[in-house]
Amino acid sequence: MTRTAATRVRATATKPFCAGPRATRAGSVLVELAIVTIILYLFLAVILTFGRSLHASQVVQQAADLMGRELARTPLPANNTFAQALATVSVQRSIYSRDYLVLDITNWATMAGPKPPLLNWVTTNYRLPTVNRALLPVMIVERSGASWYLRYPGALITVAAPLDPNFNTYNAPSVYSGLTIAVPMVESRTVGMDAGVETIRWAEVVEEITTAGVGPFPISQQGLVAVRIHYPFQSPVATGHQVDPLTNQPVRTGVGVNSGNLTNPNIADDGAVTENNAVPYGGTAGVAANERGTYGGAYGLGRLDTPTQPVTGARPYRQVLIGQAVWRREVLN
Repeated sequence: MTRTAATRVRATATKPFCAGPRATRAGSVLVELAIVTIILYLFLAVILTFGRSLHASQVVQQAADLMGRELARTPLPANNTFAQALATVSVQRSIYSRDYLVLDITNWATMAGPKPPLLNWVTTNYRLPTVNRALLPVMIVERSGASWYLRYPGALITVAAPLDPNFNTYNAPSVYSGLTIAVPMVESRTVGMDAGVETIRWAEVVEEITTAGVGPFPISQQGLVAVRIHYPFQSPVATGHQVDPLTNQPVRTGVGVNSGNLTNPNIADDGAVTENNAVPYGGTAGVAANERGTYGGAYGLGRLDTPTQPVTGARPYRQVLIGQAVWRREVLN
């Protein structure tokens, strides 16, 4: 070994280790990746939430158009009201019925072995009217007690008897669930750290658009099918926050505006909800009173856990989407 080579070996052996520029860059990359990942996650959550909202609004609007068109073309007495039309068995079986808003799928959920696709099973075991079939894409699977349901979003309402007295025979082997859906419309909410108590008005999923309480369905009242369908969109990941009625900004008592959502959610307090009208269909609410989730609770307003409200829960972010349609009735003498 030459002297020069030996010097190089000794210099290399005694040179202390130090993190070079490459190691520093690697650490920077990890920090950048963490920041970008958080931002991408937030973007993904926003895309999924509002994408679901957009999809639901399109489905509900198409269902409203379908219902308006089918009711307009159905041969019904000229003096029928909208309510009388929905009470007609032929309409219930071919166009729309509240009996199909909650479908009992317990037999499918507890089926041993491989299951068929849920929608295939439902359409095989239930003879769905056209509008109820159109609403299938926005229905949700939920367990209540020991039973499983495919149901429309909203509050579960107990209605013992179906509109169609032959529902079980017509849909055999499937049977009536004993439940339907009503939509809680939040008309006001108190403001404060320990408040967030709602005043609601019950609405049916399908309603006639009226003027001063008068519907245009009879020929003497214009002869129009004016219908709207309510869809309560509630986010499973985003909670609602309290709003100052004067500034329309998030508020926290004693702190001021823009205090954020994390420490100031709308508290889920079903025991203090005020109802401005009776439950539709002559039914009773409270089926899901002890259940948590996006549409949990006696009023279907939801109960989500948050860091500040792990016990009582918080209300999810919600908007009621409405599809509307107006069609001229075709009446044949």
